[in-house]
Amino acid sequence: MIWKCPCGEVNLGLAEFCRNCENKFCPDYIIKQEKKSVIPEVRNKAAEAPDSVTFSDIFMIILYSFIFMILMSILSHYIKYLNVTFAEFVKQYPSYFFILWIAYRRICVKYNKTFIESFALYPVSSDVIKSTVLTGIVWALSNIALGFFLPYQSENTFIDEYWTERLTSRLAFATLLFLVPLLVPMVEEFLFRGILYQAMIKLFSPGKTIVIVGLLFGLIHVPQHYPNVYPIVNMAAMGIMLTYLRYRYNSLVPPLILHVVNNSVATFIMFACLFSCLILGIKP
Repeated sequence: MIWKCPCGEVNLGLAEFCRNCENKFCPDYIIKQEKKSVIPEVRNKAAEAPDSVTFSDIFMIILYSFIFMILMSILSHYIKYLNVTFAEFVKQYPSYFFILWIAYRRICVKYNKTFIESFALYPVSSDVIKSTVLTGIVWALSNIALGFFLPYQSENTFIDEYWTERLTSRLAFATLLFLVPLLVPMVEEFLFRGILYQAMIKLFSPGKTIVIVGLLFGLIHVPQHYPNVYPIVNMAAMGIMLTYLRYRYNSLVPPLILHVVNNSVATFIMFACLFSCLILGIKP
């Protein structure tokens, strides 16, 4: 498809904004239509998604999720006296599933849209999927390799005695194996690139939206990695890259795949290192 903006710029494909003046795409601008296919028809509906989500929706999702997470933390505090591992399970899993559920209720049900339309889960080509998977693998391996040469303060790293002790429990291991590679990326992508992106793109240009959403993604990881600077910078850079993919392909599928692949590779290598240390009797 080819469409011409009122400023005179000719744009190719299904770009949501003009490359020259960043004017929003309108079907009246189309000057050449390609043969009909499933993907272009589905993607055209993606332009309607940002018109629904508002900051009030985001605020209510965060508020409900925060209240629920507090309740789960209180519940796990009492359960840990019976079983520490099960307490961690109760504290983590229900909170993430509740966030997905409340996001679905607030967006899909309220605006009478399907799950795919609400979160822009539109299909992409196989070449995009292959390149996204490869990028996720390279990103994870390069960051792990670079981490060996950077100073790390051990009191707040992911590989410490807290996680080492939980590898001895099958339930805790299964929890981490599903939580980090799959559930966490899904929740983060649905919130940042699925909901927050749709609200921000209505107020700012695509470039500013990509930077703002990416930096906010890095900001929420500060408590997890502070005082280590590199992981925070890495999360912000990754957030910008994921948001760019969301804008580039007008779909949440590429950033979701890249995020899952990156976390899966990193988790596999981390577990492999920890198990090797446990077997050899070396402190991680």
